[in-house]
Amino acid sequence: MIRRDGTSDDGAEAWVLISQLAHAQLSGELCAAWNDDARPLPMLRERFIETVRRHDDGWLVWEQRPEVAAGVPRDFMEMPLDESLAIWRRSIAVAHTIDPAASVIVGSHFRSLCEGSVKKHEARLDRPADQQYLAEDFVEEQDSLRAEFLETIESSRRAEQERSLDRGLRLLQLFDFASLWLCCSVPTEPTTMHAADDEPLVFTPLDDGRITIAPWPFRPESLDLAVSGRQVRAAAYAGSDALAAAPSTEIELRWRLEPGHL
Repeated sequence: MIRRDGTSDDGAEAWVLISQLAHAQLSGELCAAWNDDARPLPMLRERFIETVRRHDDGWLVWEQRPEVAAGVPRDFMEMPLDESLAIWRRSIAVAHTIDPAASVIVGSHFRSLCEGSVKKHEARLDRPADQQYLAEDFVEEQDSLRAEFLETIESSRRAEQERSLDRGLRLLQLFDFASLWLCCSVPTEPTTMHAADDEPLVFTPLDDGRITIAPWPFRPESLDLAVSGRQVRAAAYAGSDALAAAPSTEIELRWRLEPGHL
């Protein structure tokens, strides 16, 4: 779950709670609008769109009863490692039902997140040794699954398939990051993201939810996006039941993406 700062109608501090599945759906919409004539997708178009749209399906059960930690709804960045790993593995299993290559791409995405976590906590020396081993084991597990998948590919096509997996990972990371950039807070500063060929895409927030992108990577001339969330007062909640019972307002966040100029 994404916990985004907000303000209620009476000016009180609030949180907008956005499910990981809603965020992933937004990622899928970005993928569906992608101009793959100019920037090819790594597998059949509809399969890859579904892969991106469902890459966080492992959150489904958790999102039905979001956790509270120290009175605060738990953001996805605040999850205990063992819970994250279980969620990621469920997401990878869902991706495998779409396409074996999809499970490798999604697994590589979470492997990258996990490896980043390993390095961060190694620097801070703030993770128990058993938790560190869990992370390292997950990284090795995904490396093994990728190698096993590539063994099923004819040797003459293996290098091409590796490039396709790498391109798929970078595109998934692009759509995932772009969606999170929109969902986690109000974008105020330009940011550069990278397409699969490492082409820089500059996202520049304007006003009223408008954002320009240069160069323009999508098929439509402009792109209207929206995601729904639940707004609750920023307060200390006793637990998941208290959060579920709290008065809330449905909030829709909207953006318009438009071509920009470098």
